[in-house]
Amino acid sequence: MKNHHFINLILILSILFSCSKENDDKTVIPESILLKNIIVNSATNTFYYNNENVLFKKNHNNSSNRITTELEFKNNIITGLKIFSEFGSNPTQTNEERYEIIHLSNTVELNSLDSNYNIMINISNGYVDSCIHNYGPNFEFIHEQIFTRNNSNNLESIIKTNSMINEPNSDSFFKYIYSNFKSNSSFNATFSPIMDYNQFDFFEILNLKISKDIPTKSSIETENMFLENYKNMEIIYDQNDLIIKKIISGEYGGITEYKFEYYE
Repeated sequence: MKNHHFINLILILSILFSCSKENDDKTVIPESILLKNIIVNSATNTFYYNNENVLFKKNHNNSSNRITTELEFKNNIITGLKIFSEFGSNPTQTNEERYEIIHLSNTVELNSLDSNYNIMINISNGYVDSCIHNYGPNFEFIHEQIFTRNNSNNLESIIKTNSMINEPNSDSFFKYIYSNFKSNSSFNATFSPIMDYNQFDFFEILNLKISKDIPTKSSIETENMFLENYKNMEIIYDQNDLIIKKIISGEYGGITEYKFEYYE
């Protein structure tokens, strides 16, 4: 079950975000650039909005699973998520997950209502500073990400650590280093497949930012290796300056295309 929770959260590629007249951090997205689909390999992610251009549902479909994510609101503020998943066939397996979202001054908490699983996101000026993910029967597993930025609020690095309480030799370490920035035009630079972080679905839903501009190169450092050209990203725009494709290549292996389609 723990693996299902983790996989489902990674698959919620929620790109556009909510708005609120009561909260200046919520952003209204002009109707002309409402994102409809993201297509990656055989998977399609489709986004649905209400009459105020606020995202309220997303469907993820590929050959092996189908996931529907629905947002819950109170006074125009996101207060919860429901995720319904179907896996495989003959027979089809199903799973439902529910999360409550608590907004504090410089912190957002996401707590599972169905398992021992929570996420704490620390923010400043709308940018994510760190994200701590606790899970396990006694919340003994800890996954932490620390985000560093320069004076222009462009992402410099993401440092990931995995550990287990009372297990001093269980730690693992990854550092991703970012460069070669392009000015962001179409939408929040937070969604960029070159950025290796978890819980990006929650960052996007809450309109939290990772970087002012989009990095197009990443390097990776671990205890045992360093790859200078871990990932490189090419961005393709249409005549209206909308992003229609992102192509990832590099030493991580392979080439992956992300195609973007918009509502007319």
